Formats: sequence, C-alpha cells, structure tokens
Amino acid sequence: MTGMGIHHEVPGPIKEILDKLVESQPNYVAAANLVMNSGLEYTLLRGAHLTDGNNKKYYTQKEGEPLRCNTCDRIAIAEFIGEIIDHFELYKNVSIGLTN
Repeated sequence: MTGMGIHHEVPGPIKEILDKLVESQPNYVAAANLVMNSGLEYTLLRGAHLTDGNNKKYYTQKEGEPLRCNTCDRIAIAEFIGEIIDHFELYKNVSIGLTN
C-alpha cells in the first residue's frame, strides 16, 4: 500500500501538492518501485488521504485519471483488500488508486 501521487500519476490541481510530498520521500518511492520490478505478483494500492469514516464504498482509479475524491475511509481500504484477495487475477501486477 502506497499513497496517491507515488508515480506523479494524479493530474489536476492536486498534482503539485502530491509531487512535493513524493519528492520528500524518495525511499517510499524506491520501495514501491522495488516491489513493482521484483518479478513477484503484486497489487500496488495507492490510497487517497486516509480517514476514519464509515464509508465502505470505494472507487478505483487507474494512473492518470483525475481524483474522484481526495480521501478514502480506512474501512473502504479494508473492503477493497478483501476484493483483491477474493479476485487476485483481476488485480495482479497493477497499480490501483482508491478513493471514496
């Protein structure tokens, strides 16, 4: 699990903010890239700003798509991780953004 903007993939006004955050965390980016280039099967989950709400509904986003929302409740992350476990073939070797 990483954060939105890890690959400078978020367009629009929030891009500048996320780009600065990513630049300040080079080890975080290197770790994500290491997993993606490891040859292992993976799902890179890029969550929006995590919140403690009760909204289980989530939206997935491909890299380069505008953010639907800039937050994601932790419970929605848990729901989606369950989806990944149940249907891993659908999410194998991809980078997916998640928002509420």
